[in-house]
Amino acid sequence: MKASSKEGISLKAGATTYFFDIRETKQGSPYLSVTESRGKGENQGFKRTTINVFPDQVEEFAKIIYRVSGEVLRRSKAANRGVSK
Repeated sequence: MKASSKEGISLKAGATTYFFDIRETKQGSPYLSVTESRGKGENQGFKRTTINVFPDQVEEFAKIIYRVSGEVLRRSKAANRGVSK
């Protein structure tokens, strides 16, 4: 993970890069922008997908990401130990 700008962080994961940026609406309200960029293949360019999370939902979004990512880690550790879910 590395800082890509003053208000953004990028995460390189193989052929995919995730960009986490703070952007502003025309009215000056900040929001979270998460972009996935993945290569389409040799000399094919990139496919980008972006989701925007606005201030009224960012706290709940963060709680859900934290909860779900914890479950993914738990299941991954269990699978690596040969334990069923």
